[in-house]
Amino acid sequence: MMNEKSMLNEQKLLKLLKGGSTLVEMKQELGYHDQQLAMKLQSLINRGYLIKRNYHNDKVIFTLVSDFKQFSQKDTLSFRFHGEELNCIFISDTHIGSNREQLKCIKNVYEYANEKAIPHIFHLGDLVEGYNFNFKSVNQYPFSSTEEMVQHLIKHYPKIDDVTTTVLLGNHDKYSIQYDSFDIRNMISQKRADIHFVGYKHALISVLDKNIVLQHPSGKKTNEDYHRECFNQYQNQKIDFIFRGHCHESKVFDFDGIHTIHVPAMIKGKKQVGAWQCTFFASDNKRIERVVLQPLIIEPVVFPITEFVIDCKEDFEEELENTKERYSGLSQIERFNKRYQKKK
Repeated sequence: MMNEKSMLNEQKLLKLLKGGSTLVEMKQELGYHDQQLAMKLQSLINRGYLIKRNYHNDKVIFTLVSDFKQFSQKDTLSFRFHGEELNCIFISDTHIGSNREQLKCIKNVYEYANEKAIPHIFHLGDLVEGYNFNFKSVNQYPFSSTEEMVQHLIKHYPKIDDVTTTVLLGNHDKYSIQYDSFDIRNMISQKRADIHFVGYKHALISVLDKNIVLQHPSGKKTNEDYHRECFNQYQNQKIDFIFRGHCHESKVFDFDGIHTIHVPAMIKGKKQVGAWQCTFFASDNKRIERVVLQPLIIEPVVFPITEFVIDCKEDFEEELENTKERYSGLSQIERFNKRYQKKK
């Protein structure tokens, strides 16, 4: 724990870095010697702050930067099958650190996963609230920075042995880089080995012959727009399922031949607070034959309220026939554009 003087010096250092400062300017302002300053800068980097050296002809200036390149990297996960089924849960929009967070509900989901021996929980974005200075509600936040929100998450977010959380980053998770030059992944990854990250806005999961897109779009758009974003991201991939966060609703529907699931938020003030349980069944370790989707009520206890069964064998045969008849030689995005008569 830092004492008050150390906290004030760190705030001064961050302010100097935001404006851009040389090593000499930082040492003079803070009264640090070389080793002290080096240790402080490395400590900030280790915790997730993005610090860049800008080389000029007469000096080197250290600044905080908002670098989205690495943050926006798309990842692909491939699952191997041991047995006949893969069981997982999808959650989204927990907004940890806001006055809307629902840690009790999140804990219920993890206890349910433990009870049912479900090893994978996929989080579809907006893990934390993020500190956005443009929000009118910013003064109502319980924490004064994204870093404090992350420290709160590390301490209180549920942790259960044999349950791994895979997080797709959403627009709120990006605010820390946008406004604080702070990448939440660094600090979380150093403290919580059970949580790992798979890119920003889109990620692809390969389960035998099925491709599943995890999506956290931004802004208020139509389902057609959201699907087009997926096709543009994965033009050379056939998409079978989309699990989508951000919409703050629970919904399952077929859109242009793609099974689409909206995963609700887990925050106060939303009518639809819940999660989705998904089980993939394979009989020959080569092809998914059936998928069972169950929307979960998560308070006061977790339980499924119904189930949707998708026969992938029928889907495969029907799609093969339709493709031959109507869209021979066209990619998935070309077929999509042809149906909706829009240009790429």
